[in-house]
Amino acid sequence: MKNKNFSKIAQIIIENKFFFIPYLIFLVISTAFIIYYGHKNSFIILNQINCPFLDAFFYISTNIGNGIFILIAVVILIFIRLRLSIYLILAYLTSGATVQIIKNTTKCPRPKAFFTNGEIIHYIQGVEIYQTNSFPSGHTASAFALFLTLTLATKNNFLKLVFFICALLVSYSRVYLAQHFPIDILVGSFLGIVFTLLVFIIIENKYKSNVLDHSLNYLITHAKRKK
Repeated sequence: MKNKNFSKIAQIIIENKFFFIPYLIFLVISTAFIIYYGHKNSFIILNQINCPFLDAFFYISTNIGNGIFILIAVVILIFIRLRLSIYLILAYLTSGATVQIIKNTTKCPRPKAFFTNGEIIHYIQGVEIYQTNSFPSGHTASAFALFLTLTLATKNNFLKLVFFICALLVSYSRVYLAQHFPIDILVGSFLGIVFTLLVFIIIENKYKSNVLDHSLNYLITHAKRKK
């Protein structure tokens, strides 16, 4: 069974290489960047790349990773394909629970609490800045869970790449908004992907019913016809 699951994961990665290859590149470059510049300087370098347009862009786009947006996406997916909504809600809940456990265990300071020696940090007016439970990033885990779920739902390679870029932008927004360190988003992205893949494998193995491949409105209409 383990070999079968590993083969399935390998197949998923191959079929979605336009998402996973860029992610692997991101993983390698980010890890090297953090190791080379260190925990502190890697944040400062990324946080200082800013302008008014990016302020507005990331102020809005970061909300894609919050729970309300994910729940809205789940509701929308119910009316497209039930299986997708199940993937997303379970991936969100499992990765989110894991993130919260790690956060409350490590209790790492966020950038605002970490930098106390007068370092210049770019903040955006109107954004509430948190000070504790930095590691890992929950927004990032949620964003990668969402966009990987959408990636698994399409065969369009261009869209797969677009979905990766969207997840990456949400992740970067957390550093841009001074909410997280680069290591936080790196681990958050990994958790989002791992739990989405686990949910996908479990559901595919145990719930192969075609019912899940329909939308809720289709099932309601079909049930009415049977009456």
